Amino acid sequence: MVRQRVAVIFGGRSGAHEVSIVSARSVMQALDAARWDVVPFGVTRTGAWLTPEQTLQALTAGHTAFKGGGASLLSSTAALDVLASCDVAFPLVHGTYGEDGTMQGFLEMADLPYAGCGVAASAIGMDKALMKALFREAGIPMARYAVLRSWEAAADEEQARDYIEQTIGYPCYIKPANGGSSVGVTRARSREDLGEAFAAAFAYDDKAVVEEEIKGREIECSVLGNEHPEASTVGEIVPDREFYDYESKYAATSTTQLHIPAPLPAEVAGRVRELALRMFAVMGCEGYARVDFFVTAEGEVIANEINTIPGFTSISMYPKLWEASGLGYTALLIFAGLQSIPGSVYEAASIDGASETQMFWRVTAPLLRPVLVFVVVTSVIGSFQIFDTIAITTKGGPVNATKVINWYIYEQAFSRFNMGYATALSIVLFLILILVSLLQMRLMRAGESDM
Repeated sequence: MVRQRVAVIFGGRSGAHEVSIVSARSVMQALDAARWDVVPFGVTRTGAWLTPEQTLQALTAGHTAFKGGGASLLSSTAALDVLASCDVAFPLVHGTYGEDGTMQGFLEMADLPYAGCGVAASAIGMDKALMKALFREAGIPMARYAVLRSWEAAADEEQARDYIEQTIGYPCYIKPANGGSSVGVTRARSREDLGEAFAAAFAYDDKAVVEEEIKGREIECSVLGNEHPEASTVGEIVPDREFYDYESKYAATSTTQLHIPAPLPAEVAGRVRELALRMFAVMGCEGYARVDFFVTAEGEVIANEINTIPGFTSISMYPKLWEASGLGYTALLIFAGLQSIPGSVYEAASIDGASETQMFWRVTAPLLRPVLVFVVVTSVIGSFQIFDTIAITTKGGPVNATKVINWYIYEQAFSRFNMGYATALSIVLFLILILVSLLQMRLMRAGESDM
């Protein structure tokens, strides 16, 4: 079987550079080397692309950041040549120049299938001002917010402070409109805090979003799929400080707690999952995303934001939520990343509108079906009941067996032979079904090799 070449792209210019590297390490270690040829591409803090060889050297040396070396994207012909040989890309560059539609646009122009959301959804998901405007138009419950430009604050900072006090009030959060991992986010308690908050936000973007503080629990939900997405179980984050900032998320000394599943009433958890799927659809997301909420003491669910490239370490919230939902880390990577390969068995498995959970069982556990058929057949024979149909698993889905099988088992087993022979016959049928399923798996894998 020819292995699929997967380009894992990580690092980048954003403040989440180190987090991206940790995510990529986890992904590359989890992908089965017998089936996937992982090709790593590191992106330095200055935006230079490293070749796979340079990337592996840096990772082997234990580097936690790509500080230099490499060439700009257009000048890195060596990296581009290798990238062109890949079957699919798995972009794990968090924040700007990776999660904001720029990386996705580049991959679209290169005609290289990639995991995750497309250009528009990625761009909207990164720009919190655009995202909130879209959600407000869709009637999704959100906190009050305002948008402030850097030149507006620079021209008249006092007027900018007045504007925030009149529209939002205190306490409030000032954050870069384009950013992630809580980098540049400040909690302002009074007018005096705004100057420092402006400086922190405008250091990363010329547009800031100011949000009212919501007193509530921080709740997250993972979404996976394309035309028929599914929402995971719901988790809760309990920060070790007044809000879930960068240190609380990633510092080794952090004592932030993750509760999976979140201790919420069933109807509230259901509302979170419902809103997560709605927001995923409204924004036009594909593949995967993590959706964040607040839940008030009264049980009101308030949308916060969507993260289109969430952390993908084995202990990150996104994969942990799916693990609690019954989808392990390695299987999650397959469905999150490799369903984007046109014509793949993962894509074909969902052509008829199957859910992602059904797709998982179709691809990874076909041998369970003949077992179920065997149990049903032997039970029916044992109770002297005539059955109408036997399902044989094929690549196209369940297909009814011919009347010949029905006639033979009924006439021969019931009319001419004893029950012992009938049971033996059902075992033979079971073995035939196993062989059919094995043939199906071989055909599926052959389809992978031909891509």
